[in-house]
Amino acid sequence: SKTRGIDFTATYVTDVTSDDTLTFNVSGTYLTKYEVAVTPTAPLLDRRNFIFNPLQFKARASVNWDHGPVSARVLATHVGGYTNNLSNPFQKVASYTPVDLSLTWRVGDSVDVGHLTSDLTLGVEVRNVFNVDPPYVNLAPSGNGSGGYDATASDPIGRLFAVSLRKEF
Repeated sequence: SKTRGIDFTATYVTDVTSDDTLTFNVSGTYLTKYEVAVTPTAPLLDRRNFIFNPLQFKARASVNWDHGPVSARVLATHVGGYTNNLSNPFQKVASYTPVDLSLTWRVGDSVDVGHLTSDLTLGVEVRNVFNVDPPYVNLAPSGNGSGGYDATASDPIGRLFAVSLRKEF
Protein backbone atom coordinates (compact mmCIF):
# COMPACT_ATOMS: atom_id res chain seq x y z
CA SER A 1 0.00 0.00 0.00
CA LYS A 2 1.01 3.60 -0.58
CA THR A 3 -0.40 6.33 1.62
CA ARG A 4 0.06 10.09 1.36
CA GLY A 5 -1.77 12.87 3.08
CA ILE A 6 -1.76 15.66 5.56
CA ASP A 7 -2.29 15.35 9.30
CA PHE A 8 -3.03 18.71 10.85
CA THR A 9 -3.62 20.19 14.26
CA ALA A 10 -3.99 23.74 15.48
CA THR A 11 -4.61 25.13 18.94
CA TYR A 12 -5.32 28.70 19.96
CA VAL A 13 -5.55 29.75 23.62
CA THR A 14 -6.79 33.14 24.75
CA ASP A 15 -7.42 34.63 28.17
CA VAL A 16 -10.82 36.32 28.16
CA THR A 17 -10.52 37.54 31.75
CA SER A 18 -8.19 36.69 34.63
CA ASP A 19 -10.48 33.71 35.46
CA ASP A 20 -11.61 32.74 31.95
CA THR A 21 -9.62 31.00 29.24
CA LEU A 22 -10.87 29.79 25.87
CA THR A 23 -9.04 27.07 23.98
CA PHE A 24 -9.86 26.36 20.33
CA ASN A 25 -8.57 23.15 18.78
CA VAL A 26 -8.90 21.54 15.37
CA SER A 27 -7.22 18.38 14.12
CA GLY A 28 -7.69 15.92 11.33
CA THR A 29 -6.41 13.97 8.38
CA TYR A 30 -6.76 14.59 4.67
CA LEU A 31 -5.53 11.69 2.53
CA THR A 32 -4.31 12.61 -0.93
CA LYS A 33 -3.47 8.99 -1.80
CA TYR A 34 -4.24 5.52 -0.50
CA GLU A 35 -3.44 2.86 -3.04
CA VAL A 36 -3.41 -0.88 -2.38
CA ALA A 37 -2.38 -3.94 -4.38
CA VAL A 38 -3.47 -7.43 -3.31
CA THR A 39 -0.17 -8.97 -4.55
CA PRO A 40 3.25 -7.46 -5.31
CA THR A 41 2.60 -7.61 -9.07
CA ALA A 42 -1.05 -6.52 -9.02
CA PRO A 43 -1.94 -2.97 -10.02
CA LEU A 44 -2.35 -0.37 -7.28
CA LEU A 45 -5.99 0.65 -6.75
CA ASP A 46 -7.18 3.82 -5.05
CA ARG A 47 -9.19 2.65 -2.00
CA ARG A 48 -9.85 6.03 -0.33
CA ASN A 49 -13.45 6.52 0.68
CA PHE A 50 -14.50 2.90 0.29
CA ILE A 51 -16.10 1.08 3.21
CA PHE A 52 -13.61 -0.42 5.72
CA ASN A 53 -10.76 1.60 4.16
CA PRO A 54 -9.31 4.97 5.20
CA LEU A 55 -11.50 7.97 4.53
CA GLN A 56 -10.21 10.95 2.60
CA PHE A 57 -11.24 13.39 5.34
CA LYS A 58 -11.76 13.09 9.10
CA ALA A 59 -11.57 15.95 11.60
CA ARG A 60 -12.35 17.07 15.14
CA ALA A 61 -12.89 20.58 16.45
CA SER A 62 -13.41 21.71 20.01
CA VAL A 63 -13.84 24.79 22.13
CA ASN A 64 -12.96 24.57 25.81
CA TRP A 65 -13.88 27.24 28.36
CA ASP A 66 -12.01 27.19 31.67
CA HIS A 67 -13.51 29.31 34.45
CA GLY A 68 -11.60 28.69 37.65
CA PRO A 69 -12.45 25.16 38.81
CA VAL A 70 -15.08 24.65 36.11
CA SER A 71 -14.49 23.68 32.47
CA ALA A 72 -16.99 23.30 29.65
CA ARG A 73 -16.21 21.76 26.28
CA VAL A 74 -18.01 21.43 22.94
CA LEU A 75 -16.55 18.83 20.57
CA ALA A 76 -17.59 18.04 16.99
CA THR A 77 -16.24 14.99 15.18
CA HIS A 78 -16.63 14.86 11.39
CA VAL A 79 -16.38 11.66 9.36
CA GLY A 80 -16.55 12.29 5.62
CA GLY A 81 -18.89 10.43 3.30
CA TYR A 82 -17.74 7.37 1.38
CA THR A 83 -18.83 4.56 -0.96
CA ASN A 84 -20.19 1.20 0.17
CA ASN A 85 -18.89 -1.04 -2.60
CA LEU A 86 -20.13 -4.18 -0.78
CA SER A 87 -23.72 -3.50 -1.88
CA ASN A 88 -25.11 -3.85 -5.38
CA PRO A 89 -25.50 -1.20 -6.67
CA PHE A 90 -22.80 0.73 -4.85
CA GLN A 91 -24.17 3.00 -2.13
CA LYS A 92 -23.08 6.55 -1.34
CA VAL A 93 -22.86 6.85 2.46
CA ALA A 94 -23.42 10.32 3.91
CA SER A 95 -20.98 12.11 6.20
CA TYR A 96 -21.53 12.03 9.97
CA THR A 97 -20.88 14.82 12.50
CA PRO A 98 -21.99 14.22 16.09
CA VAL A 99 -21.47 16.95 18.72
CA ASP A 100 -20.54 16.26 22.35
CA LEU A 101 -20.77 18.51 25.42
CA SER A 102 -18.96 18.08 28.72
CA LEU A 103 -18.78 19.94 32.01
CA THR A 104 -16.04 19.33 34.58
CA TRP A 105 -15.79 20.64 38.14
CA ARG A 106 -12.46 20.30 39.95
CA VAL A 107 -14.05 20.15 43.40
CA GLY A 108 -10.81 20.47 45.36
CA ASP A 109 -10.04 23.78 43.64
CA SER A 110 -13.19 25.39 45.09
CA VAL A 111 -14.13 23.40 48.23
CA ASP A 112 -11.46 22.53 50.77
CA VAL A 113 -12.46 19.72 53.10
CA GLY A 114 -8.97 18.28 53.35
CA HIS A 115 -7.98 15.03 51.67
CA LEU A 116 -11.58 14.17 50.83
CA THR A 117 -11.92 16.84 48.13
CA SER A 118 -8.29 17.32 47.07
CA ASP A 119 -7.82 16.07 43.50
CA LEU A 120 -11.54 15.22 43.25
CA THR A 121 -13.22 15.89 39.88
CA LEU A 122 -16.90 15.63 38.97
CA GLY A 123 -17.82 15.38 35.29
CA VAL A 124 -21.03 15.39 33.27
CA GLU A 125 -21.07 14.58 29.57
CA VAL A 126 -23.65 14.39 26.80
CA ARG A 127 -22.43 12.54 23.73
CA ASN A 128 -24.21 13.14 20.45
CA VAL A 129 -26.20 16.06 21.89
CA PHE A 130 -28.45 16.40 18.84
CA ASN A 131 -29.10 12.63 18.67
CA VAL A 132 -27.80 12.42 15.10
CA ASP A 133 -28.44 8.99 13.60
CA PRO A 134 -25.49 7.34 11.91
CA PRO A 135 -25.84 7.22 8.13
CA TYR A 136 -27.58 4.09 6.86
CA VAL A 137 -25.18 1.56 5.39
CA ASN A 138 -26.50 -1.42 3.48
CA LEU A 139 -24.71 -4.14 5.50
CA ALA A 140 -25.91 -7.38 7.01
CA PRO A 141 -25.25 -7.90 10.74
CA SER A 142 -21.98 -9.65 11.51
CA GLY A 143 -19.81 -10.62 14.45
CA ASN A 144 -18.19 -7.17 14.19
CA GLY A 145 -21.50 -5.36 14.69
CA SER A 146 -22.97 -3.27 11.91
CA GLY A 147 -26.25 -4.28 10.33
CA GLY A 148 -27.51 -1.01 8.86
CA TYR A 149 -24.52 1.06 10.01
CA ASP A 150 -20.72 0.97 9.71
CA ALA A 151 -19.21 0.27 13.13
CA THR A 152 -15.81 1.51 11.94
CA ALA A 153 -17.11 5.01 11.13
CA SER A 154 -20.12 5.72 13.37
CA ASP A 155 -21.91 4.87 16.59
CA PRO A 156 -25.54 3.65 16.57
CA ILE A 157 -26.23 4.41 20.26
CA GLY A 158 -27.47 7.97 19.79
CA ARG A 159 -27.56 10.48 22.63
CA LEU A 160 -25.76 9.25 25.73
CA PHE A 161 -25.50 10.81 29.18
CA ALA A 162 -22.53 10.06 31.45
CA VAL A 163 -21.51 11.16 34.94
CA SER A 164 -18.05 10.59 36.33
CA LEU A 165 -16.35 11.02 39.67
CA ARG A 166 -12.55 10.83 39.77
CA LYS A 167 -10.24 10.94 42.74
CA GLU A 168 -6.45 10.95 42.59
CA PHE A 169 -4.51 9.38 45.42
